[in-house]
Amino acid sequence: MTEHVEAELTSLLTGELSREETIKVAAHLDECAACARALIATSVAHGSLLAVVKAEARPRDVGLSAGPPDREPSSTQMRDRSSESDDQPRLRYLPSRARQRRARIAVVAAAVILIASASVGIALAGRGSGTPVPRVAALASLHHLDAPTQAAGAVTVRALGETREMLITTKRLPKLLPDQFYEVWLLQPATNKMLPVGVLPPSGSGSFELAAVVMSQFSAIDVSLQANNGDPAHSSRSVLRGLVEAVTT
Repeated sequence: MTEHVEAELTSLLTGELSREETIKVAAHLDECAACARALIATSVAHGSLLAVVKAEARPRDVGLSAGPPDREPSSTQMRDRSSESDDQPRLRYLPSRARQRRARIAVVAAAVILIASASVGIALAGRGSGTPVPRVAALASLHHLDAPTQAAGAVTVRALGETREMLITTKRLPKLLPDQFYEVWLLQPATNKMLPVGVLPPSGSGSFELAAVVMSQFSAIDVSLQANNGDPAHSSRSVLRGLVEAVTT
């Protein structure tokens, strides 16, 4: 799964994700405030679209004096209409399929408008409130240690004032046993000083917030395999590790 899950939110609301995909998205939403906010916006847009569909699906052929909405006009009605003057407005019969096509077009148009409005609104709200925009401050590539060679990970550190948000994604880590978990650490290789950051979610991706002054004391990130035995110390089984490289702007 990608770093964020905005692309999966619509499928989540419409029930198109598999059970495994739904669990992964839910785990990410539990850790990522940005995607949780995006889910709220997507839910509002989805509800508005459903309202458009229902409104467009209602019969609008109220001008016909006889026959159900989906029935073709009778020959008597056709003769009556032919006798009307050319300057008199005429009611046009709209078949069911035409109504459905019009409803689909309205839905697509509404979706474009809602998405565009939400994007612009969020951008303007952020600027108007004076809230600083997070910037990428550092990156790290995680390489395998006590793990299969195909295991890897990536870290993006975003700066927001005096706070640092560390976004971690991993792939192909060994499957955990019931009494195991993966934990994320800050590491200073020169002194081997380590600081626990938090447990990596089952999805293999997580978001952690730290004070900038704390993170500045470390230059590497470590992911360890821990036994769920109550011991808070590092297990000495590092599965992934990588140096943090500052991004200059």
